Amino acid sequence: QGVEDEGGADGDGRAAVDLLGLFVLYFAIIGAAMSFGFAKVMCMTCLSRSDFLLVFASLQLSYLHTFAFGAILVTFFERAQSAAAACGLVSFVGLLQPIIGSMAFSGGLAAYPR
Repeated sequence: QGVEDEGGADGDGRAAVDLLGLFVLYFAIIGAAMSFGFAKVMCMTCLSRSDFLLVFASLQLSYLHTFAFGAILVTFFERAQSAAAACGLVSFVGLLQPIIGSMAFSGGLAAYPR
């Protein structure tokens, strides 16, 4: 009697949670399809000795991790354009670290011989 949910009188909080849950489910299904395709191609070519299930799981978890990180990062911005730019920049910086590390160990960063 007269008790409101935390989202207000019209239930916006519950609707937002339901929508987020549906979006996560949608992303997981799309990510699973893409993971399956990439894992199949990778296991037929460069990862022929690897277990298909492990390759698939690592790709799927990577997709879900990227989605969750982006969802958390977006909460810090008020405008969608700022959030999209920040997510792209942070994702790009996250890709640079393993690339620079692999180049350093392979000698790719050595411009001049010592």
